[in-house]
Amino acid sequence: AMAFMKYAQDQGCLVILWDPEKKFSAVRFDKFFKGDSKNLVAITAKIILEGVDQVHAVVMAAHQQNPHQKILLVWDSVGATLSASEDEKQARQSKQTAEEAKDNGRAMRRIILDMEKVKDKERNRENLAVLLINQVYSDVRGKGSKESGGQKVEFHSSIILQLTRK
Repeated sequence: AMAFMKYAQDQGCLVILWDPEKKFSAVRFDKFFKGDSKNLVAITAKIILEGVDQVHAVVMAAHQQNPHQKILLVWDSVGATLSASEDEKQARQSKQTAEEAKDNGRAMRRIILDMEKVKDKERNRENLAVLLINQVYSDVRGKGSKESGGQKVEFHSSIILQLTRK
């Protein structure tokens, strides 16, 4: 993700990092990747819908300042971002299942709407690109693996690259 962020900065893109785990190391990014952490917009919201609202506000503000601004959104990580219903009191009261997946679906639709809003329609070029970092877990019954966060994340993805560390 840091390499993508550095390459995007080199091309004049605004980089938005949504980091709910707060694991981003500015020192590592600057030193090893030769990036510019001072020119990143960092969002650390842990709740899915709060974070996507903040992303939306930054994207719209950047687009208003410069309608041709290229933007890279890095969401690291989708699976670590929480649903508001995960609050213990709300979880006991909620009758809904898979709240996180539903909130991720809402977030994905918000991001896709933003992609359309900031798109350069005259040249048919995207101005907002999104890099989603997610966790993969193995099915204990031996039927392969699944990405956390629900099917909408996978459905809306253009390219899925799975890396395994052993």
